[in-house]
Amino acid sequence: MNIDEVYMGLATNIIDSIHDSWEKAVLDIEKPALDVVSFSGSYLNDNGENSFKFKNFDRKKLKQDANMLYEITTENNSNKWNRAKFTLRPSGDFSIDFQWDQALDDEIKANQ
Repeated sequence: MNIDEVYMGLATNIIDSIHDSWEKAVLDIEKPALDVVSFSGSYLNDNGENSFKFKNFDRKKLKQDANMLYEITTENNSNKWNRAKFTLRPSGDFSIDFQWDQALDDEIKANQ
């Protein structure tokens, strides 16, 4: 799987889960540990901001795509991140922002 397939998988999962018109969707990915990944997100439409109903997501595919995204983007210990924000427009335009949250990392290490 390559990075374009990962981005397409994330976008498809978002599109398939929204049954309203929408202007922008944001999927927040948290990857605090090797085998741990969690998600939150919302989309914007004429009624304002709405949270995703993750029951409509293909969770297995979403987790697979998030893990592959992490594997590809942190290859050779580069681009270290534990939070990512995937923003998608109905046109197919998207952006992704990777962040390192030291407080999250500290919390995970303290609870191990």
